[in-house]
Amino acid sequence: MVNTLKETLVKVKFLRTKSPYTVGEIAGFPEDKARWYIENGIAREYKKKKKNKEEKQMSSDHRGGSDYVTKD
Repeated sequence: MVNTLKETLVKVKFLRTKSPYTVGEIAGFPEDKARWYIENGIAREYKKKKKNKEEKQMSSDHRGGSDYVTKD
């Protein structure tokens, strides 16, 4: 079944392990579930940091490795 409602996800970063998530992982949840994790001290809201020019250049120079990264 396809969900036709466009639901806004709130990104959280896990501060404690809560199966299947581990410390440092970032995941998106519907607002009510994200708030539950935040209110219970399991995660905090995640906001991506803006990169400065040097960091952007380093990122674009990256070669190889995995593209799947879940930790800051």
